[in-house]
Amino acid sequence: MEPVNLYTTPTCSQCAKTRAWFSAQGISFTDHNVVADAEALKRMIEVSGSRNVPVIQIGDRVFVGFDENEVAAFLAEQ
Repeated sequence: MEPVNLYTTPTCSQCAKTRAWFSAQGISFTDHNVVADAEALKRMIEVSGSRNVPVIQIGDRVFVGFDENEVAAFLAEQ
């Protein structure tokens, strides 16, 4: 599986839901706090074109926001 990068903020409820979902699925991910890490914020904007969180990057595929069905369908195709 491609590396999974989550771009999140500590107070975002959707970010917490996203982290919990990936953990429940047993999928390893790297969580980048874009509030504390300016470089992570810069990368997130470059890959997504957005300042909205969460941003999920799986290889070259980028999701802005968390739609469990969309992410699950993408992962099932991998």
